[in-house]
Amino acid sequence: MENFNVVAVWHEHELATESEVASREALRGEIAAVRQQIAERRQQANDGANREAVDRRNDYALAIAELGGRPASETTDGRRSIAAEIERDRWPGDVIERQAEDYDRGSLVIDREHWGKSIGVLLQSGFAEYDLTVPRDGRYQLELRYAAAESRPIRILIDGRPVVGTGAAETTGGWGEAEQRWSAEGLFELTAGQHVLRLEREGDVPHLDRWALIRIDRSDDPMTTVAAERSLRRAIIAAGFERWSSTAPVETRRSLGRLATDDADSFVAALNDAIAASDENAEGTGPSDEVRALKSLAVMLQPGGAAHPGDDLAAWWTDEERETIHGLEARAGELEGSVPTYPFAMGVREGKPEDLPIHIRGNYLTLGESAPRGWPQVMTSVEAGSSIDAERSGRAELAEWLVDGRHPLTARVIANRLWRWHFGVGLVRTPDNFGLLGSPPTDPDLLDHLAIELVRGDWSLKRLQRRIVTSRVYAGAAMVDAHNAAVDPENLMWWHVPRRRLSAEEMRDSLLMVSGGLDWRMFGQPLRNPNREYVSGTAQDPATYASQQRTVYLPVLRSAVYDVLQAFDFPDPAVANGDRATSTIAPQALFALNGKPAVEASDRLASRASAIDGEAARIEWLVRQVLGRAARPDETIRGAEFLVTYRRQLSDEGTVDEAERERRGLAALARVLMATNEFAFVD
Repeated sequence: MENFNVVAVWHEHELATESEVASREALRGEIAAVRQQIAERRQQANDGANREAVDRRNDYALAIAELGGRPASETTDGRRSIAAEIERDRWPGDVIERQAEDYDRGSLVIDREHWGKSIGVLLQSGFAEYDLTVPRDGRYQLELRYAAAESRPIRILIDGRPVVGTGAAETTGGWGEAEQRWSAEGLFELTAGQHVLRLEREGDVPHLDRWALIRIDRSDDPMTTVAAERSLRRAIIAAGFERWSSTAPVETRRSLGRLATDDADSFVAALNDAIAASDENAEGTGPSDEVRALKSLAVMLQPGGAAHPGDDLAAWWTDEERETIHGLEARAGELEGSVPTYPFAMGVREGKPEDLPIHIRGNYLTLGESAPRGWPQVMTSVEAGSSIDAERSGRAELAEWLVDGRHPLTARVIANRLWRWHFGVGLVRTPDNFGLLGSPPTDPDLLDHLAIELVRGDWSLKRLQRRIVTSRVYAGAAMVDAHNAAVDPENLMWWHVPRRRLSAEEMRDSLLMVSGGLDWRMFGQPLRNPNREYVSGTAQDPATYASQQRTVYLPVLRSAVYDVLQAFDFPDPAVANGDRATSTIAPQALFALNGKPAVEASDRLASRASAIDGEAARIEWLVRQVLGRAARPDETIRGAEFLVTYRRQLSDEGTVDEAERERRGLAALARVLMATNEFAFVD
C-alpha cells in the first residue's frame, strides 16, 4: 500500500517464538535442497533429450517416415473416434468433456434454438477458449462433435501452441443435430494440471456441439511400438511427426514409406538422393507435393528441425526421468505447504528519543519551551516513578503506568464498557467521559468490584465477561414491576434488565445461528488481499463479506463499511465511539424481509423445516428455532393461514411446482418471524 502514497507507513511484528522461527528456517533449508535436486535432475534430463535428438536424428527421421507410410487410421492424426462408439455419460478412463457453448472466453455465437432440440452449438467466426484441469500425465485424444455441410477447418491450440492446423475439416452431410459426428483430431502428451484449449477460425466455423479429451492407453499405439522397436523416445517421434505431418498431405506422406529401411543412415542417403533426382527432373516446373514433403522431412535433420528438441524439453523426458522429477516436485510442494505462518501485529519501533516543545494553542509553528517526557499530571493518585531515561522513549513506562492496579481509571473504564456491551447502558452512562462533565456511576461499589475483579484476573476480559453473564442481574428479564418502577424509574439500581435491540454484529450472527449457517471456525484471514496490498474502498466487493463466520471475523473497511452493519447503527470506524446510538428506521425492516443475509437464512430454515412431517409441526419448529420459545396455538393457526395464502398466490402465477411452493412459503414465514421485534430485541 505504501506504493500508492495514500496511507502512513506502519510497522509489523511477527508473533513467533525463537524456536518457531528456527524450525521454520530449517524447513525452508530442506525445501531449498529439494529444489536444488529438481534443478539438477531437470538439467540432466534436458541434456539427455538434446543428445538423444542430435546423435540419433537419422533414426528419428526414419521412424517418422515409417509412420507417414502407414494408413491414417493407425497414426495420430487419423485415429478412430472413441467417443462415437460409446454412449453419453459412459466415458472410459480419464475423460475431460464439455459442451462447446460452455466456453470460458470467446467470441463465437451460441445458438440454442435453431439446430437441434435442447442442444446448443457455436456459430460464425471467432474463437472459444476452455480452461481445463488434466488429472494425470498421459496421452490424451482430442475429439470434436460437430456438423458441417461444407468443409470449414478450424485451428486447435493447446496452451497457446498450435497442435492441429485443419481440425474438423470433414463434412458430415448437414448442419443439424442428426448430422453431428464425432471426429478424432489428434493425440497429445499432456501433463497433470491446468491447460487451455482454444478453437478458432477467421471464417465461419462448423456447428460445434461438444469436445472431449480421452486418456489413451499406450499399448495399442503405433508410435509406442516403433519407439520400442528402435529404442527411441516416443515423445520425440510424436513431436516430429506432428510438426512434419502438418506440412504434407496424408497421400504424399504415405508414398514416403517406400524409402523406409532398417538402417537409418541408408534411409537418409536415399532421402537425399530422391530429393536430388526430383530436383533434376523438375526442369523448371517447380517441386511436386512429394518433393516438398521429402524436403520438409529432410529439414528435420537440421538443428531446430522437427527431430530436434525445442524449448519444451520436458515433454521429451523418459518416463523414469519424469517420474523422478515429478516425485521431487511433489515433495517440495508438500514441504512448502507445511511451512507455518504466524500472525503479524502492528506495533511501534523505537526512533530517536526526544522531548517535544509545547505547541502553543496547538500550532506546530508556534513552539514554546521543551516539555520533558512524563505522565498526565492531573492523575496524582498513582505514583509515576522516576524520570524517563534519556535513551528511552518512555512508551513502556507509560504502558506500565496505565495498567498499574492502583490506576483510578483504566480498570474502571474497561469494566464499564464491558457492562455497557452486555446491558446496552453502562454503570457510568457516559462511557467516553469519566471526567467532571460525565455522569457519575449509578452503582460505584459495583463498578469498583468489577474493576478489582478485572485486575485480579490478570486483566482477562473473558473472565470478567463470564462473571457478568452468569450474574443474577444478567439472567433477569426486562419485565417492569410497578412498585420498583415507582421507586426507581430510571433503573439505576438494576432491578430489571434494560430492553435493548440487537447490535449490528449480533443481528447478523443471529441470522446465521438460527438458520444453521454459522461457520464455527475461529480466527482466519478476513481479507483475500495479500498483506500490504492496496485495498480500494471506492466500491464494495461482495466476496469480502461472504464469510459465514461470526461478524467479529469480518474485515472493517473504513471507506466501504458492510451495508448490513450500517443498517443497524454500526458506528463510523474512523471515530472512537464507546456508546453506539440505536435507531429504528425503515431500512432495518426492509433488510429483515429482503436483505440477502435474511433471504439466505430463510432459505436454509425452509430447507430444514421441509424435512419435518406435518404443517403444524413445521410452523412450531420455525417459531422455536427463530424466537427460542414454543409457538402459541393462535400463532400456529395464523402461520398455517399465511402459508395457504402464500402458496395460493404462487399457484396462480403458475411458475413453480408444488414442492417449490411449499419451500418458498416456509421461507417467507421464516422471514416474517425474523422481522419481528421479538427477534430483534433482547427481553
